Amino acid sequence: MIAYDEQGNPVEADIRFNTDFKWSTTGASGAYDIQSVAAHEIGHAIQFDHVTNSSKHDHTLVMWPCLTSGRKLGRGDALANNSHY
Repeated sequence: MIAYDEQGNPVEADIRFNTDFKWSTTGASGAYDIQSVAAHEIGHAIQFDHVTNSSKHDHTLVMWPCLTSGRKLGRGDALANNSHY
């Protein structure tokens, strides 16, 4: 959840991890990778959008909407999000 001030600037962000899901710090099969999910959600907290360049299908980008393997924001994430400014 992100809270905004009167001018639309983000002032607070909360990230919650649902305990109904199985989480892993090792990439274990059948569990969500907590570092990947945290990096993706922190990306949203700092105002990054999803990276959806369908021609590249770069599923390793943290900000790809169906996160699969990214564990750190990378150059592709930054380039895609910098294009908004």
